[in-house]
Amino acid sequence: MRFDHRFTQAAVLALATAATFAAQPGMAADDEKGNLPSCNRRNSGLWMCVYDVDGAPDGSPYKSFEGSISNGIPNGSGVLVFDNDDRYEGTVRNGVPEGRGLFVFADNSRYEGTVKKGKPDGYGTYNFNDGSRYQGSLLAGQPHGYGTFKFATGEVFQGLFYLGQAKGQGTYKTTEIVCSGRFFSSELSGRGNCRFEDGTRYTGEFRKGLPEGRG
Repeated sequence: MRFDHRFTQAAVLALATAATFAAQPGMAADDEKGNLPSCNRRNSGLWMCVYDVDGAPDGSPYKSFEGSISNGIPNGSGVLVFDNDDRYEGTVRNGVPEGRGLFVFADNSRYEGTVKKGKPDGYGTYNFNDGSRYQGSLLAGQPHGYGTFKFATGEVFQGLFYLGQAKGQGTYKTTEIVCSGRFFSSELSGRGNCRFEDGTRYTGEFRKGLPEGRG
């Protein structure tokens, strides 16, 4: 019996890459918004404003902001639009997404949950544009702690993540096999067990996702 159903490192690395939030360099506001006030002015209250209204980069990764501003800096609830067309709706602190909010990325992937220093951090849900879904703990934009990742093809991994990789106790399920045990670098490694569709089982040692030794 071949053990070719394993939770590959490449799959989780793809998750980590998609889940990592990265702001892009600033660029000029488009003409249709050029008549709005600059977000760099020392305004306070509820405003809709744009960045780089004069066409000169200001170092900001944003196109525009609509919401609460204090002394020219977004603070409170609002909507930030990034230069790469990512969009954030939620709480902002000192011009940076912080608290709870919703990211709608330019590729139509979405994240909803807690945010820290501009990145998904804490607990939240990612819905990727290919139909995959991650729900669980995150650290600095990467799955970290306990979570569940469901692939668009139907496979599910539930367990511990460490900086974007499956690491620690977990369970990997497909329509044909269920494997539980300890994962290292996103592969079953150490003692574990697998149950197959035909009812057969394997319990023993694994190395890099494959049985090793007696079982």
